[in-house]
Amino acid sequence: MYPPTCKYTLTKGNIQLYKGTTLITSVLFDDSRSGSGFIRQENLAAGTYTIKFQPTWGAVDVKDYLIAVYSPEAVKITDTAGLTKEATLVL
Repeated sequence: MYPPTCKYTLTKGNIQLYKGTTLITSVLFDDSRSGSGFIRQENLAAGTYTIKFQPTWGAVDVKDYLIAVYSPEAVKITDTAGLTKEATLVL
């Protein structure tokens, strides 16, 4: 969050969810306050999925983002180097 006097540009982003090369869904967001966007996709079959995120940063933005997955089952999340940063929690 930014004080209204500091944040004068829009944080923009594009989030895409793929299974293989098939695009399942995507969301474009434009937000001047929190810079947040999300995809709600329920009941996905087991498998390997790819989340792509393309941010557009403003001049005063803190260049940081978080990807979170909420699931009733354990989910392994890896980055493009194949590394897992931390274990996921089962809800």
